Amino acid sequence: MKPLLAWRQSDFTRNVATLAGSTAVGHAFLLLASPLVSRLYTPADVGALGLLTSFIAFATLAVTLRLELGIVAAPSPAVAMQLAACAACSSASLSVLATLAFLGLVELHVLGFGSLSPWLALPVAGTVLLTGWHSTLRYLLVRLHAYGTIGRVSIWQNVTRGVVQVGLGFAGGGIWGLVTGEFAGRLSGVRTSWRQVRPTLAGTFPPLAVMLSTLRSYYRYPCLTLPSSLLDSASKALLIPLLTASYGIVFGGAFTLVSTVMAAPAALVGAAVADVYHANLAKARAAGHAQAVRLFWRTSASLAAMAAPPMAVLMLAGPALFATVFGDAWRTAGAIAQITAPWTLLQFIVVPVSRTIFVYGGQRLKLVFDGLALAAALLIPTLAQHFPSAPLTTMRVLTLLYGAAYVIYFALLRYALGRTPDRPSPPAASTPVTP
Repeated sequence: MKPLLAWRQSDFTRNVATLAGSTAVGHAFLLLASPLVSRLYTPADVGALGLLTSFIAFATLAVTLRLELGIVAAPSPAVAMQLAACAACSSASLSVLATLAFLGLVELHVLGFGSLSPWLALPVAGTVLLTGWHSTLRYLLVRLHAYGTIGRVSIWQNVTRGVVQVGLGFAGGGIWGLVTGEFAGRLSGVRTSWRQVRPTLAGTFPPLAVMLSTLRSYYRYPCLTLPSSLLDSASKALLIPLLTASYGIVFGGAFTLVSTVMAAPAALVGAAVADVYHANLAKARAAGHAQAVRLFWRTSASLAAMAAPPMAVLMLAGPALFATVFGDAWRTAGAIAQITAPWTLLQFIVVPVSRTIFVYGGQRLKLVFDGLALAAALLIPTLAQHFPSAPLTTMRVLTLLYGAAYVIYFALLRYALGRTPDRPSPPAASTPVTP
C-alpha cells in the first residue's frame, strides 16, 4: 500500500487519474459491447480481424519511423513541430508501401492472409495512415500536458468503434463490419486530437531542408528505435498469424478475443501511466538521479498492485467467466486467458516504465528483449509440431518464455536508468516554428 499512498496529492496521480478515468469510460463501453460483438460475429470473423489488426499494428510502427517518440523531450517547441511534421509526412508516404505489402501477403497466401479479400487493402491503407497520424498527435498532446484531451480522444475512439461494429453486426457485416469499426474509431481520434493541437501550431510548416536536418539530428529513432520497435512488434504481430496457421482460424479468433480483453487493464491504466511517467521522468532527469529512480520503482510497484487482483481472478475462473460473458463458444478463449494471465501481469508492469529508454538512451539494450520475444514467437510452428492437438500446452510454453523475457527487460530498464542520458542536439540553424 505504501507505493499507492505515496502517489496521493501528487500531480502524477492527478494526471494519471485524468487519463485513466477518461480511458476507462471508452473501454468500459467496448467491454459492455463485447458480449454483443462476440454473439454477432463468429470466431472466424474475429480471427480474420486479428490478422488485420496484427498487420496494422506492425505497419504503423514503420510508417512514422518512430520520430514521434522524440516529441515529448524535444528541446524546443520548434523542434517538436519539426519531428511531428517528419512523422506525419513519413506516415503518408510509407502507408502506400504498407498497403502493397498487405496485398502481397494476401496474394501469396502467407500465414493465413490468403483467406482475406484483397479489397480489405482499402480500409487497411486508411487505418494505417490514420493510426500513424494519431500516434504523432498523441505525443504532441503529451508534450502539452493535455491529458484531458487525450482522455476524450480515447472515449470517442472506442465509442465510435463499438457503435459501428455492433450496428454493422446486426446488419450481418461480417469481417467488413469489424474492420470498418476500426477505421471509424481511428478517424474519430485523429479529428479530436487535431482540433486541440491545431491552435498551438501558429508557425508555418517546416521546409524540407529543416525536416532533413531534423532527421539527421534524430537518426537514433529511425536507425535504432525503429528496428527495435519492429522486432518488438514482430513478436506480437506474428502471434495471431502463427497460431492461426498452426491451429486454425477459430483458435486464432479465440486468442484475438483474449488479447482484446486482456489488453483492457493496459488500455485503462497502463497507457495513462506510461504517458505521465514519460513526461515526469523527463523532469526527474533534470532534478537528479535519485528522484528518477524513485519514480521508476514507485510506478512499477503501483502497477503491480493494480494488476494483480484481476489477473488472479482470471487464473482461478477464466473459462467459466468467458463462457458466461461471451457465450459458450468462447470457453477456449477463457482457458487461454487463464494460462496467459502471468504473462499479461508482467507486461502490464514493464511496458509503461519502458519509456525510460526514450529519456535515458537505452535503445540498444531493448534489442535484447526484442530478440528474446521474437525468438519465442518463432517457436510456435515447432511447438505446434510437438503438440499438434494441444494448443493450450503451446500457450503454457509461450507464457513461460514471454514471462522470462519481460523479467530480463525490466532488469535492463533499471540498468538504463543508471546510464548518463543521451541528449539529442537540436537541428542545425533553421527557421523556428513557434506554436
